[in-house]
Amino acid sequence: MTLPPDDTDVKHDTSIATAIDALLRQPPVGLILVRPSVPLFDDDERRMSLVEAAIAATLQRLADMADARDLVVAIQSDLVLLVRPALTAPAETEGLARRLHTELSQPMIIDDQPIRCSINIGVAVSAPADTGAKLLGYARRALEDARTLGGNQVLIFDDPDRELLEPPGRSG
Repeated sequence: MTLPPDDTDVKHDTSIATAIDALLRQPPVGLILVRPSVPLFDDDERRMSLVEAAIAATLQRLADMADARDLVVAIQSDLVLLVRPALTAPAETEGLARRLHTELSQPMIIDDQPIRCSINIGVAVSAPADTGAKLLGYARRALEDARTLGGNQVLIFDDPDRELLEPPGRSG
């Protein structure tokens, strides 16, 4: 399921976390969080236009590769999320993320010009005690680690101490 364009700019993680909570009734659930990074330009207006176009193109490509059980949504201004419930195996999410990375690494046609974006993808698969907020936090952590480790890659959140971790930005 892809949310209509008017509903894709979700401002609060709590809305997405609530949607993920509902999908956690069909475990395991895989999250794929994608951030396309456009090349730097001196013109900030041009760069913002490219970011918006890259998000729209990424959203469309994810929707095209998704199946009927998936939820695909743009969150914030620079992220696209694919949620896949009822996984047949946890590795299913990693395989899909790698296929998405290959597809998204192809140049995007924006304003009639091919633009190659750096694509960072964070992946998380639910464990029995996870909530939507925790799972989204794990995917965010993997995404940020992918960027920090050099970018343009897929990173899977896999921490044996996941129960002890607080999702980023959710302390206290």
